Amino acid sequence: MVRALYDFEVFFRHEHGHLIAFLLKAGFGRSVAEENASEAMTLAYKSWGDLTNPSAWVRKVAYRLAVHEARRERQHVHRLVEKGWAAPGSDGTELFEELENRSAILRLLKQLPDRQRTVLAWHLEGFTNKEIATELGMPESTVRSHLRHAMARIRKIAEEGGELA
Repeated sequence: MVRALYDFEVFFRHEHGHLIAFLLKAGFGRSVAEENASEAMTLAYKSWGDLTNPSAWVRKVAYRLAVHEARRERQHVHRLVEKGWAAPGSDGTELFEELENRSAILRLLKQLPDRQRTVLAWHLEGFTNKEIATELGMPESTVRSHLRHAMARIRKIAEEGGELA
């Protein structure tokens, strides 16, 4: 048991920052990324003995938690607008405004459709197409297609010397 706890501690120290970066690349704000990375690590600790690929597992869990939180936040904002408690036009995008002040790669990633951005975030973390396909539950050919389209869009943005709206 002591060995397993030591292994988790090493894993946590190595992966926690990378997990936050993964969520940032996937389009989430800093606070959402930090909160959900920590939550995924807590869940990993509880399941540590059963995990066969902990790096992929924590990314999958953290991403799902962040998506769930973003949906909940959007629903909350919509309820506030419906009841007249918030200004119309608030759509929950404040969760993602933090990315505006990030590096060029994050601004480029933000311009991609959700699935392309998600697949590219996994790819940038060093996962193979096969691993990404397994973790996201899609065919490997779809992963390749998302990557190809994402890279083409990024090249187009770079050639135009700016960002797509």
